[in-house]
Amino acid sequence: LTGTRTPDTGALGVTSFPSNVFGTGGDWSMTGGTLVLTVAAGGLSADTSYTVSFMLRNGDDARSGATVSISGSVDSGGVDNAPVESLDLTSGPGDMLAVTNGASPLLLVVPLFSVKNVGQSLPLVDASNTITVT
Repeated sequence: LTGTRTPDTGALGVTSFPSNVFGTGGDWSMTGGTLVLTVAAGGLSADTSYTVSFMLRNGDDARSGATVSISGSVDSGGVDNAPVESLDLTSGPGDMLAVTNGASPLLLVVPLFSVKNVGQSLPLVDASNTITVT
């Protein structure tokens, strides 16, 4: 998730479902575009779906979107942690605010007026006139 304006922080707010399974914050790196979360005591359960949400500040430049991946490691309590294979995630399709695939993570566009018209309602002197910009 590189290309954001969210500065490095050790306490980027997160929400999760089931509630607080990843605590309430994570370690965010702007340069690396990574968020490190720690699973709360009790761990994760097999065959359970988990959802994590967090807020990032969009970057300044247009871009085609980002590939989001997830990886992890299991703390074995010893020297060697067991890695969890990295997996690219898929984003749900969808347009947003009239932007094709606008729901894709970090797809950014520069806003602009696609139609530039101005008109008035009444060209008579001393009359109330509504100016309309579209």
